[in-house]
Amino acid sequence: YINSFQVLEEKSAEGIVTVKIQATVSVEPLVDQLGKLGLLKDWTIAVVMVSNGPSQRSLEAANAKLNELIIKQGFRVVNQTILLELNKPAVFNEIKEGRYGAATKVLKDNGVDVMLIAKAFTTPAQSSVTEAHGIQTFWAEGGLSIEAVRADTSEMLDSKSFKGAAGGSSQDMAETKAIEKAASEGAAY
Repeated sequence: YINSFQVLEEKSAEGIVTVKIQATVSVEPLVDQLGKLGLLKDWTIAVVMVSNGPSQRSLEAANAKLNELIIKQGFRVVNQTILLELNKPAVFNEIKEGRYGAATKVLKDNGVDVMLIAKAFTTPAQSSVTEAHGIQTFWAEGGLSIEAVRADTSEMLDSKSFKGAAGGSSQDMAETKAIEKAASEGAAY
């Protein structure tokens, strides 16, 4: 990427133009340069958690982790009042079933660019309870299947699953930690 240049010499002979320049070249990627110059769009992302299984506490933990890490990466996350409009039963059921058109109008009208639909699941680990020195540890595996969807067209941009495993003092705690691990990987991706 050329940061700046100066023309040192310019010649024209027989229809061929030759230009000699002195340039300052950066090895920093163009995207980073444009970002520093403020020339990239600030994307607004809506994170929608969907699940039939994990506890509300697990979903809230995953949602908080996704939002936190997405913000750290420089994106804007839509505020919760806009997401309340998506929680209306008719709209939420459409989202849950993979039909995102119902959310498109709400999201576009509120300046959202991308909707991340995070479908959470948990299962007890193969050895779901261990005991050491009289203390029980519950184990769970959790995961998120994340779909990135354009808010204006409902076009699928990407889809990927992330898994995590963790232990805790209760099954609920183990599930929460496992989903948080999956959410951390998902947000980083």
